[in-house]
Amino acid sequence: LQHRRGDLFWGPQLQGALTGADGETMEVPKAPQMSATALRHNWRRIESAIICSREQQQRGVHELHLLFERGYSADGAPFGTTPLFLAAVVGNLPAVQFLFVRGANAHLACDR
Repeated sequence: LQHRRGDLFWGPQLQGALTGADGETMEVPKAPQMSATALRHNWRRIESAIICSREQQQRGVHELHLLFERGYSADGAPFGTTPLFLAAVVGNLPAVQFLFVRGANAHLACDR
């Protein structure tokens, strides 16, 4: 999670793989969006990645990264609360930054 290209975070091991022979940046296919059932099923993982101690915040961002690679939506709110809102409420700045860079809409209202 050290280098940033577009809206994706890549480790140094992938940096060479993202550049074509002509030096141009290659497009990486994105995973299809998760279904509503999958969003609900993975919400516990979102919560545990966001609600953690300061020492565990980088691990939490890594977990968020894995979920987003698998198609979790930045604005997915299966129970009425978006991940961005949850991260802001608990004060997890690295998670807020990660979600914002990934396209989370800060203007969505929660159901409650």
